[in-house]
This record gives sequence, C-alpha cells and structure tokens, in this order.
Amino acid sequence: MTEHERHRDDVADYLLGALNEDERGAFERHLRECDECQDEFDRLQPAAEALPASVQRTIDPDGAFAFIRDRVLAYVESELIAHEMNAFDAALALMALAHLGADVSSFTPALHVVIASLGEGGRHGPYKAYEWNKMKTPTRILVGGPEVTSAFVLMGLALARRAMRSGSRPA
Repeated sequence: MTEHERHRDDVADYLLGALNEDERGAFERHLRECDECQDEFDRLQPAAEALPASVQRTIDPDGAFAFIRDRVLAYVESELIAHEMNAFDAALALMALAHLGADVSSFTPALHVVIASLGEGGRHGPYKAYEWNKMKTPTRILVGGPEVTSAFVLMGLALARRAMRSGSRPA
C-alpha cells in the first residue's frame, strides 16, 4: 500500500479538525509530498473555511470527535472484543473498527468469531438470531431473526474488507 492510499481519506478529516495529533502530523508530512492530496486539500479548503463557526461547532463541538473516537475504539477493543462475543457483537465490532479507522489487526478477534459461528443458523441462515442486552438492565432487545443477523454480519465483513484493502491507519 502506498503512502497516498494510507492518507487519501484524511483530507476532509484534517480540514474539520477530526484527526488526533499523531494523525495530523503524519498527514501534514504526506501532504507536502503528494500532489493528488494537495489538489484535494486545495479544492476542499475553501469550503471548510466558508463554514460558519456555528456550523463547525455543530459538526465537531469543542473538537470532541477525536476524543469520542478514541473512547469508542477503547470500548470496542477493551470491552466488546475482549470478552465473549457472538456473531452479532463481532459484526458490531467490525463496523465500529472499520468506520473509525482502527488498525486492521484489531479486526482479528471479531473475524475469528464470525468464522467460528458460520452455520449456527442451520436452515434459517448462516447465523442465528440474537437478543442483545449490553445495557445491564432487564431490557432485552431481539435484534431480528437469522436473516437480520446474517445481513448484519455481511455488512460488518464488507466494511472490514474495504478497510483491509485500503489499509486502515493505526488508531
């Protein structure tokens, strides 16, 4: 994977202040060397600067995106995938990790669960239905039948595949 491929999606995040300090530094170094990213930056910068301050605060109040991203990734990596997971939890983890740009090596536990669970739905689908109760309350939510869980797993795998192909940067 080229340096450009690692940074091509960072232009908008950089302009909106959504990169953490390490990511910002790496992107700035890349931007000095990559004409394609510089062209994209030049194209998007006027739009980002034209956003009224109130809109910028709406998009990322107090620059909180990086903080929230780091907290969600920490939860997924230390809680969700560190404990017993079912296929639904694994798909949820893959979606969060892929969307938030986690290092692709962090996908491994969730991918193992997806593979190990394949076929559990029997004749109804590749995966069985699950109830979800991570809220530590008496509430239980049936997230759907085997078809829903199977579609959810497929969505998680598609996002993970895209991230692995593009080589997500470490968080």
